[in-house]
Amino acid sequence: MELPPELKSPLLPELSLEQVSEHERECGRAFFEHMRMLQRWSFDFSSSAGLFDFAVKPPSTDMKGQWCFIAARNGGLALRNYAAALEAAQRLLPEMASWESRFDSRELDDVHRQFRNRFPGVEKLLHRHGSVGPHPDAEDKSERTKTQDCLFGHTYMSTIDGQTVSYDLTFQNAQFLSELTKSAYSSLEPLHAR
Repeated sequence: MELPPELKSPLLPELSLEQVSEHERECGRAFFEHMRMLQRWSFDFSSSAGLFDFAVKPPSTDMKGQWCFIAARNGGLALRNYAAALEAAQRLLPEMASWESRFDSRELDDVHRQFRNRFPGVEKLLHRHGSVGPHPDAEDKSERTKTQDCLFGHTYMSTIDGQTVSYDLTFQNAQFLSELTKSAYSSLEPLHAR
């Protein structure tokens, strides 16, 4: 099964770090790595939408419901990681003083705003799902939370201590994420290697 071209994320163009200080070069490499990951998480979300779409088509089997749930959880993890990569990249921008005259961070801020508006709260939704390494909440046994995850059609919902967060696993949202990634990458055009 091949994803439609409009759901495939763009690749980050080569960016130059040759004429910056060593400190800025390290920050710039980390910034670019976070930006590269936007493509990965966008593709993961699109792939999750594809798996979900495949699983809801006939013939029906016992496994298809579970495939839908797996796709929805993976899509949510992709959204959470997308948000984390975008935030991490934005936190590094102040370290890049040599970029100030060539790069307007407001475009990247707008990408982040659009993401938060489309997928509000996803960082909370999946803090519990797919985390690797020690989990800070697990160490504090006094604050156990009641969690419930469910799937209604294309809408994945998670409720934790009475707070519900949800998102729709659709090709429309996959295309939105792909377009958002293109916008994020185009905001970097002044920094492209020449």
